[in-house]
Amino acid sequence: MWHELIANFAIVGLFISLWAHLQDRLLGTPSLERNIIFGAVMGAGAVASIALAIQFQPGILFDLRCTLIAVAGFIGGPVAALVAGAAAIAYRLALGGAGVSSGIVGIGLTMAIGSAFYLARRKQLPGMGLSLLFAGAASIVPFIGLATLADDLRLQAIANYGPALLGLSFLASLLAVILIVHARKREEASSLIAASLSQAPDYLYVKDRESRFVTANQAVASFHGFSNVGALSGLTDFELSPSERAKGLYDIEQQIMQTGQSVHDLEEMLIDAAGNPSWFSTSKVPLRNGDGKVIGLAGVTRDVTERKAMEKELVENRDLLDFVLKEMSDGLALFQHDGTLVFCNDQYRALFARTSDLRVPGANLADILREVYERGEQVDIDPDRVDEWIGMIMNSLKSGSDEEVHLFDGRWLHVRTKPVSGDRATVVVSDISTIKSAEREMYKLTEQLKLLARTDGLTGLLNRRAFDELLGSELNRTERTRAPLSLIMLDIDRFKAFNDHYGHPAGDACLQRVARTVQQQVRSPVDSVVRYGGEEICIVLPDTGEDGAYRLAERIRKSIRDLALEHQGSEKGIVTVSLGIANYADAETARSALELVSRADEALYRAKDAGRDRVAGWSKRQQSRMPAA
Repeated sequence: MWHELIANFAIVGLFISLWAHLQDRLLGTPSLERNIIFGAVMGAGAVASIALAIQFQPGILFDLRCTLIAVAGFIGGPVAALVAGAAAIAYRLALGGAGVSSGIVGIGLTMAIGSAFYLARRKQLPGMGLSLLFAGAASIVPFIGLATLADDLRLQAIANYGPALLGLSFLASLLAVILIVHARKREEASSLIAASLSQAPDYLYVKDRESRFVTANQAVASFHGFSNVGALSGLTDFELSPSERAKGLYDIEQQIMQTGQSVHDLEEMLIDAAGNPSWFSTSKVPLRNGDGKVIGLAGVTRDVTERKAMEKELVENRDLLDFVLKEMSDGLALFQHDGTLVFCNDQYRALFARTSDLRVPGANLADILREVYERGEQVDIDPDRVDEWIGMIMNSLKSGSDEEVHLFDGRWLHVRTKPVSGDRATVVVSDISTIKSAEREMYKLTEQLKLLARTDGLTGLLNRRAFDELLGSELNRTERTRAPLSLIMLDIDRFKAFNDHYGHPAGDACLQRVARTVQQQVRSPVDSVVRYGGEEICIVLPDTGEDGAYRLAERIRKSIRDLALEHQGSEKGIVTVSLGIANYADAETARSALELVSRADEALYRAKDAGRDRVAGWSKRQQSRMPAA
């Protein structure tokens, strides 16, 4: 038995290794074709495994075919599983015997399991956890096919071969996935490196000690008129460029390899075929072997024509810029990255009244900022973090920033720092005091409007709009955190009769008194009292269970009754309220605002039907939890 199982294990390893080496040759092949080929390789392995199977009874075979079919589905998807499974089924049918149906069922189930795990990994390379689950499932599935055998044969087969076959199948499946995943990661890394080299916009190349091209990207080949990168191999600059330029490049490269010193940002100007000048910046570094010996160099050349044109334009427009700077209304300064003030206009100095004498060319920004703190020119500077504040502003000369500064005299300045070429940064300062004043007024008005939009004008409670937003938010939160949520709906008993008897002004006063009393009884800061509409008031109770809601509702009912407000239109003789309670327990996950409100409303009407001045719940407990008035 063990000879056949070990041979099967070797077959799995052989075909997995074959695919690991074969897939490197399939780079660039469409995924569908790769999966078909992968399935064919795994199918061939499955056929080989069947050929070396253990024959328990005539026609009843035990082998590791399902390992390869499952791996085909797990890695290559349904297409690969179908190809591998079809090959195995065809061969098994050709062999025939009593175990044909059992074998075909096992193969079919294996194809399904492999495809299911393929879908579970969502096109990501599987991790160890998913791989272990897959190996376990793949090793168990073949035994399900034994269900088609007679009971005595099935039990005997499992007893004789089950443990060994199960263990080897699990191990083979796991090792196969690990090996293929490792090979796939290596393939992806190689593809990434090759793609980055070939598709990079800059000119990348490697040369040997004799300055001959070893490899380069497509940009270099195209620059020299070649469509194929391989055509550059073995060539030198003497065969590609004018002799004078080639010699200059050769001398620099030989010096790099002799001294072991890199060169960076060497600039040169070349004339293209159309007669236009192009500027290039080149950096080259020596390459060393494991012994530290220089064996060649790597270079990168970048087209900086646009940058050079911008530099030229900057120089040509300097006079025009000086004129504009003097006439502009904003303050402008130019600093070096070390903080040295190179230039500033008069407006810049005038905006800083207490340190204008320091803001002159040659001064350092760090010294100016320290005097800003010492002279109290800028408010809200933490005395314990002055150095940190200065360092942050100094760093903005390199990284850029956009900030608002509050001065001692109440003015606000907008300071924008932007790095520019040549290790410098521009600072533009604008007086935004008027804008800030308008923003403050607008903010106050906006907050007032927001408050009005969410507040009931009569009672001062939250309104229906705020209720809808609040309830929706709390439903989402408590559903996510699995916390309870309760809702109390309150209605003033016989309120229409109250209005008819005493008049609407008295009704409004009554509603205001009731609202204040309810608000006083709701003591938790997270609970909210809302005028739902008319004489109805809702209390939203986050993180509150049914018992807590009942206690609060009963306390509210008693406090309204204790007011003893006269109500001749009510059989109670005084103003009373009825309250309905609805609740989502912490275990309830499917929550709906409409359903919760409907439950509370139904509970409220139960309280009214039971005689008013009562608390009723929506749940079946409501009969026992409905105290008499």
